Amino acid sequence: MSALHEPNRATSYTLRPLKPNPFVPARSLALAFLIALTTLSTLLTAQAASTALPLRWESVGTCIYNANTTQTVETVFGSNPVRLPFTGTNTYDFYSPAIIVAPALTTADSCGGELWVTNSGSTDINVKMRLKYYDYDPATGLETLIAGGAESPPKNVSHFSTQVASLPPDAVTVNITPVAGHLLHVQVTVWLNSGTLTSASIVFNGPNGSKADSVGLLPSTRGATWQFQSPATPPDATVTAPAAVWANSTGNTASVPSAVGATYAWTITGGAITAGQGTPQITWSAGSAGSVNLGATVTRGCSSIGSAVVSVSQQDVRFTSISCSANGHAHVVGLGTGSVTYVIQATTDLVNWQNLGTATADASGVLGFEDINAPNFAARYYRAALP
Repeated sequence: MSALHEPNRATSYTLRPLKPNPFVPARSLALAFLIALTTLSTLLTAQAASTALPLRWESVGTCIYNANTTQTVETVFGSNPVRLPFTGTNTYDFYSPAIIVAPALTTADSCGGELWVTNSGSTDINVKMRLKYYDYDPATGLETLIAGGAESPPKNVSHFSTQVASLPPDAVTVNITPVAGHLLHVQVTVWLNSGTLTSASIVFNGPNGSKADSVGLLPSTRGATWQFQSPATPPDATVTAPAAVWANSTGNTASVPSAVGATYAWTITGGAITAGQGTPQITWSAGSAGSVNLGATVTRGCSSIGSAVVSVSQQDVRFTSISCSANGHAHVVGLGTGSVTYVIQATTDLVNWQNLGTATADASGVLGFEDINAPNFAARYYRAALP
């Protein structure tokens, strides 16, 4: 887990010695120096009185609703700057790991933030941005706006330079304590205010004090405690199933990788689950035609959804017997797919086939057909086909 570290934003102050002035009394110089020190102390106090939430990139990522993201929000700064393309108007979403502890926020609080922008083009650009903060429920994907929405002042980014755009304090819109288990969602929107954009990026995940320490501030006017769980990988929901099965077949299986602490929910269309619901592996039966659609939702902190489509094939009919009754009628018996209706065809030359009628196999696949016109032919060949 990560715990809050109060920010040490990289700002340097230089105290220059006052040049003696023969027309100003020494007491006045001392008073001016004292005022300067007091002002500097006030600036440093205001700078420290905020709660930094660095914008981060994690290869493990954060679980969000039915997915995950590597763009995170944490309480410590990163070490390796990351760039994302800025193409004119872009929205970037950052999600914290699951909240353990969150501050009680009120409408008396405010939010803010700083975002570094790199302009690699040969002409200057001018940008604006906004930050929004949400309490996000990863189980449902629903979220509540906490703060943000105001535009930043225009920021000029000279060509071949990296500049920071700052958001002035913006009011928290609701009295709220973000829920443990939820995520803090920071949405950053940047747009070109003027100039010609050729090659630019936002930069984040850098060390504190670098030109990549992009950060959210919530609250921005006082210190507060946020605590998050460690980043987590969403569970694997890859469904393993056969590519094809016979129509009305039983005992088919499908599975997803097993994960400690995970729950499993299966769905099926075009068939029926016969065993294993709630486990990593199910047994199922197929329908009589078309395809079977399998779905699995695996939940462990957040949910992942996997699916597979299995084609349903009809078995060819294998004739097991042909007999003639006393009246000359031919009785054809075959084995095919249970409950499937076949068209029975006949020919005398194995070229021209004639439909005689239909026969429906029973549940075990056995079917029969009586050819009442058989006495009219010296010899006849039979086959079964799907309608």
